[in-house]
Amino acid sequence: LATPTAVMVGIGRAAKNGILIKGGSSLEEFAKVQSIVFDKTGTLTTGNFRIRNIQALNGVSKEELETFLFHLEQRSSHPIAKSIVLELKNKNHLPISFSEIKEIKGMGMEGKGSDGSQYKVGSYRVASEVTTDASHTLYILKNNLFVGFVDMEDEIKTHAKETISFLKSQNIIPIMLSGDTKKRCETIAGQIGISEIYSGQLPDQKLNLVDSLSKK
Repeated sequence: LATPTAVMVGIGRAAKNGILIKGGSSLEEFAKVQSIVFDKTGTLTTGNFRIRNIQALNGVSKEELETFLFHLEQRSSHPIAKSIVLELKNKNHLPISFSEIKEIKGMGMEGKGSDGSQYKVGSYRVASEVTTDASHTLYILKNNLFVGFVDMEDEIKTHAKETISFLKSQNIIPIMLSGDTKKRCETIAGQIGISEIYSGQLPDQKLNLVDSLSKK
C-alpha cells in the first residue's frame, strides 16, 4: 500500500501548487524524462505584452494602421492580439468597418474593409513574399502591400530562470518551442539559460516535433 499512498499524496500536493498530473502512471513516467519542451508565450513569459513600436509604411498613416490592428485583432484569442486590443481600445479610430474576418491558422488574421480592401495581420509568414525582414512581431498587409509592422515585448516570468537552472541540474534538457521570431526566442532563451530553440513553428510543426522527441 505504500506506493499508491505516496503517489496519491504526491499528486494531491502538486495540485495544491497548481500542477495537474493526469494519474499515477504519468508521475512514474516523469522519472524517465530526458527533456522538457516549453512554449514561450504565457509559459516562460507572462503573456502580458506591450507595444514597443508601430511603424507605418507605403503611404499608410499610423492612425490607419492602428485602426486595422484594433478591428482585426479583436477577433483573435492570441495573447498578443488581446494585448494590442487593450492598448488601442481608447484610441480614436478611423470609421472603417470590417467584414469576413477570419483566422489564418498559425499565422494571423485577415478581413475585408468597408473600402473593399483586403487586410492581413500576422507573423512573418503573411509577409514573407513582400519583405525579407523577419525581425518584427506582426506584419500588416493591405491588398498584399506591406504597409506596416509592430514590435511587441513581454516580460519573463519571475521564476523561469530558476526553473530552467534546476532542470539542468537534474540532467533534464530544456527546449523552447515557439511560433515567435528567431530573434525574440533567442533573446528570451539567452536570458533564462535555454540553448535548444525551435522558433517560427506552426501548431502542427510543434506537435510533430514533440512526437519526434518522445520517440528518442
